[in-house]
Amino acid sequence: LLMLVFISDLHLSDLTANPTISADAFAKFADVVKNLAANAEAEDIEIVYLGDIFEMMSTQMWLDYNKLRPWSAKDSKEKKKTLESLVRDILKAVCEQNKKAKEHMCALSQEMAAQAVPDSYRYIPGNHDWIVNEFPRCREEAAKFLLLDHDKKERFEGDHFWPDYRVFAR
Repeated sequence: LLMLVFISDLHLSDLTANPTISADAFAKFADVVKNLAANAEAEDIEIVYLGDIFEMMSTQMWLDYNKLRPWSAKDSKEKKKTLESLVRDILKAVCEQNKKAKEHMCALSQEMAAQAVPDSYRYIPGNHDWIVNEFPRCREEAAKFLLLDHDKKERFEGDHFWPDYRVFAR
């Protein structure tokens, strides 16, 4: 029995313009998932990060440049900085500021493995983190943070359908 778990709109930030969700919320989330999995006698868990996980738009880092914006051409440059390198810097800062949250998700994954309940993760970017999908190295960084088994050459899906459950997510 597969248990689908959706989590969205976390807006994990680099703290330069907005606060970020408390790592304690991830500990509570992990506890809820463990209890639900046990009560449902889940044999497999898929956690779906459904959009706006990373807050890539609201950061002071964009203001350090006059010409680099999320909607700039992919090959845009300013002050020896490319759009890709700026997006990577923002994503790395977001991941660094939220590493305790990731630790809670790693602990959840380890506990599920110890209970012989395989877990998998899926990421569907939203309107605040779509730019992560534009660059392979950013996809690699996001996948690593979100515990995804994902080939950086492949873009993250924009939506997904689970036919057995008749569930569609975008």
